[in-house]
Amino acid sequence: MMMKYAKYLVGALLLCAAVACKKDPGEVKPVGEYRNAFLASTEIGLYQDGRTVVAFNKSNHQLGMSSQKPLFRITDNAGVQFAELTLNVIPSGEQSANGTLTVAGYNAAATSASDFKVLKQEDNLVWLWSDQAATGMIMPLIEF
Repeated sequence: MMMKYAKYLVGALLLCAAVACKKDPGEVKPVGEYRNAFLASTEIGLYQDGRTVVAFNKSNHQLGMSSQKPLFRITDNAGVQFAELTLNVIPSGEQSANGTLTVAGYNAAATSASDFKVLKQEDNLVWLWSDQAATGMIMPLIEF
């Protein structure tokens, strides 16, 4: 008789274990891992949560930069999809910048953060990263 109910008990325990192991939506992102993956990237583009959102391809995209304010934009040739990062200043050294990321048509979250920093400069490119947003952009080095 006990064996008859044992299979139901085991099933219920497995279901409880599966539900208990479900990822917590408030779980902290592994920002250090995301930052390291970003630093290993070499292509101009937008990176968020450890993945490449858009990598610039000169056949399919256009780059836009503004000399009026620190702004960097990648747009598809049709002008429908874009990722744009606007900063209050170009950060240097240990300085941080407030930034707003606006995205249309790409699988990324629009975000604002106050800790965009230059992590690396190499080969006329700059790696700009925010731990708060787990977001980075590799862009051409521009002087204002």
